[in-house]
Amino acid sequence: MGVAWTVVCFAGTEWRAHPQRPQWLMTALAEFGAEVIFVENIGTRSPGLRDIRRVARRVAYWVRSSLRPDDGAPAGGNEIPRQPHIDSPIVLPNQHLRVIRALGRATLTRRMRRLTRGGRPLVVWTYLPMPVIGDVARELAADALVYDWADDAAAHVLSPSPAVRERLAAWEDEMIARADLVFVASAELLRRRGSSNPNTHVLGHGTPIVRSPASAPLSVSAMPAPRVGFVGTITAWTDLELLEGIARARPEWSLILVGPASVRLRTLRRLPNVLITGQRPHDEIPSILSLIDVGIIPYRIEPAIEVASPVKLHEYLAAGLPVVSVDIPEVRLDADAVEVASGVDGFVAAIERNLGRSRRPRAGHSTWQDRAAEMVEIVEAALAASGPGDPNPEV
Repeated sequence: MGVAWTVVCFAGTEWRAHPQRPQWLMTALAEFGAEVIFVENIGTRSPGLRDIRRVARRVAYWVRSSLRPDDGAPAGGNEIPRQPHIDSPIVLPNQHLRVIRALGRATLTRRMRRLTRGGRPLVVWTYLPMPVIGDVARELAADALVYDWADDAAAHVLSPSPAVRERLAAWEDEMIARADLVFVASAELLRRRGSSNPNTHVLGHGTPIVRSPASAPLSVSAMPAPRVGFVGTITAWTDLELLEGIARARPEWSLILVGPASVRLRTLRRLPNVLITGQRPHDEIPSILSLIDVGIIPYRIEPAIEVASPVKLHEYLAAGLPVVSVDIPEVRLDADAVEVASGVDGFVAAIERNLGRSRRPRAGHSTWQDRAAEMVEIVEAALAASGPGDPNPEV
């Protein structure tokens, strides 16, 4: 498939974070021939103390690229790199203030103009609903503005402020109306929030293609069977009490947690039957999953999770793992392969029922390349229908 676009993707995450929908889809688009500028998270909240390292890295990158303007710019000539170019601009928080939004629009537009080249349709693709992104699309005369709506941002933001949540919900509504295309990762998210945009398409997650699998780390194979595994980012939405309860209830089981953590795991680290690997290269994940007997999805049931579509579910099923999950609408779509449970006792009983089940890799799940190809067809149709340089006006 040949994709002759330039894509400026406001990803809402860091490139080196645990791979999620933005990384997989932008990698696929680059492989298809698109010139992809992957703009790391410009944030919807003010940074706190826990963000100091990330902010320091961002400032260092910004200073380096400002002193040497050609640093990090796409290679010259006609050749389009088959991987995304990563950019880390600094954007001030408090984008709801008019003067800061105007400053963000000016600096982001100037930076994106320097990073993109002409002669190709320009698609601004965003995972963030911030109005400044729509402003930048208009300033760049983008041929299409795509909102890939992967989460309910108003419910997902870790802020106790009702004003912040209301502002994000309003931004989401504005972005949905403003975009030329809206992709939605979860049918439940669309059902609950609705969309005013007639060009809205529910397209769930895919599964990665691992072309050169690597061996699992020895620390995983050294843990005694049976092994219960969780692969994904450990966040405030992860039910740590549930994980601890499972590990304590069955000390003869090994609990394997694979992925970065944004919360403290001191109690879990002290348990002898718990292994926390941290983030691992994704080419190791198939080998790690081959050593796990049951995959689990142990989230807290919150509004943000109830509309989520867990990426890890597709990876578990593609690996043939039996799965035990909390009860959220998206996992019910695979009820024949997933057992729903709640609480420590419910999870332990469900895991016991699934131990020893034969592994059956699930057929029919789309790869990320399949999903990206579907999106390409839809975007191409929108580009053909709208004509060049005619994104939706500001609403």
